[in-house]
Amino acid sequence: MSAPRDLLQATTTCAYCPTLCLHACPVSTAEASSTVSPHGKMMTARALASGALPLTDRHAVGVLSRCTSCGACQVACRHAIDVSGTLHAARTWAATGGHAAVDPISVAVPIEAETARVLPPGASGVWLHDAGHAAAFAVVAKRNATRWGRRPELVFASVEDLIAVETLYPTVGATLRVPQRLEVDEALPPLPATGQVAYLEPCALSRRRPEHAAELRRRLAAVLGDRLVVLSRPDGEPLCCGAGGGYAEASPAGAKRAGARILELARDRGAAAVITTCGGCRAHLAAASPRAE
Repeated sequence: MSAPRDLLQATTTCAYCPTLCLHACPVSTAEASSTVSPHGKMMTARALASGALPLTDRHAVGVLSRCTSCGACQVACRHAIDVSGTLHAARTWAATGGHAAVDPISVAVPIEAETARVLPPGASGVWLHDAGHAAAFAVVAKRNATRWGRRPELVFASVEDLIAVETLYPTVGATLRVPQRLEVDEALPPLPATGQVAYLEPCALSRRRPEHAAELRRRLAAVLGDRLVVLSRPDGEPLCCGAGGGYAEASPAGAKRAGARILELARDRGAAAVITTCGGCRAHLAAASPRAE
């Protein structure tokens, strides 16, 4: 199965780059490996696309899935290369050829109870899309469009699901015309009564809905005042907890380390609690906590 021509083109600039985006990647930090750095993943995609590595090389195909789609590498890149988009295209190509790193059966797609007001993280099937399973994602999207179209509104716990329904569903003929919003638009997550509170802004919200993200920060600041500690990179860019992009499905241990790193940073900043405005991130951080073991 031949690779899409634009896959080779998309990786050309990275082939000559001295990995200037290495510091930005939460995956290479969590796994302490240059193989899963943005440069390493793009070179693996290039090797697979050129035929230098066969698609039957499960390790190489697995490297493509070590991405949270946070976009930090693209921000750090002087050429604004869309690494996460390129890696997703490579995963989809591999999965279409029967060489997916993550089995679609192992990807959770929660089905909410009919009485449930808030749709749980992953309900949109976005994790199937992230893993490269385009056909399976289309089936879930069309099924959901039929079911959810009868609801008065769609309230999502996860930012990823909201963005998937808005931007990905129409591409597979699953357009929904009911109002859509995040659960946090209605009520902020539970806030501790005392002590410093660390806030992890969801990277998907920060990069895809910056005005929305800024409004939530203003609301938190109004309630918490100087108790609010915003967790971010030194350059002000958001941090990634490891929950997104299908990374948690492809590498549970690595994703857990990424989440544990966020919790450790919060403790170092003097915060007794960590909050986030994304249900998916919240569940991932809870699972990464030592108390969950």
